[in-house]
Amino acid sequence: MAKDRSEPQLDRELPDLPQELRWREWMRRIEAVLFASATPVLREDLTRVVGQGASVDLLVEDLAADLEGRAFEIAQVAGGWMFRTRAAYAPAIRAAADGLCRKYIRRLNASVLLDTVILPAPRTAERRCHRCRQADPFGSYARSRSRRGSPAQQRRI
Repeated sequence: MAKDRSEPQLDRELPDLPQELRWREWMRRIEAVLFASATPVLREDLTRVVGQGASVDLLVEDLAADLEGRAFEIAQVAGGWMFRTRAAYAPAIRAAADGLCRKYIRRLNASVLLDTVILPAPRTAERRCHRCRQADPFGSYARSRSRRGSPAQQRRI
């Protein structure tokens, strides 16, 4: 017997909530959508999760103010918004990303920093990420492997 997996309708207007709580809920919805997206989210997409007449720009501004002092921020990119790690944390991201391919670095929420901070110019596709063993044209796997030695040398330790 198949289970009913239909999702409940999203109540965009939230008429039962006082205005301040309604605003806070809309901010959290925008935060959830931005967090779940790997690409910039357009204004039109965000308007689908807030009430009619709510200003997405003001909601995003308030959310950005809430994020002050955090390691990430909301950035306006390509006509939309997305979370990105603050530049001050680039050294920590580099340390965590050493030996990983772009697929796994993306999970570290560093996509905006990839080309300018973390990864060198593209290299040969022979290098492999130690997590997924996929081709790593950015060379980060080769750098980490050269520091640890070859797999045969690692087994002798």
